[in-house]
Amino acid sequence: MEDGEVVTFLPDFHVYNSKTITISFDDEFILPNDIKRVTKAEINELILDRIEYPRRPEKCWLLKDNRIGIVVMEEVEKVFISFIYEYDKEGFKIVNFEYFDSFDRSTTFLLQKL
Repeated sequence: MEDGEVVTFLPDFHVYNSKTITISFDDEFILPNDIKRVTKAEINELILDRIEYPRRPEKCWLLKDNRIGIVVMEEVEKVFISFIYEYDKEGFKIVNFEYFDSFDRSTTFLLQKL
């Protein structure tokens, strides 16, 4: 206290606020060492021109070398669509997609095809 006022001494930089975000996955599939799970933001940096649809939320993003796998859920039909993108001179393009009745089957397909 100085002259009835509270005085503090802070360094030039100090943390004012912090937030920790924990990400958990609903699935429990085990990835081979050469395939990694990535975030939607990482995919958006790699595939700049891809289109997302409001009634088709994306559920999973996988990466292996020059191939990307994405699982999309079609909310109306209640099916899962596995998309495989492959990189060529012009960027990532869809080279395969398949429809499945479950998330597990959809991801199994991606793991086999990537």
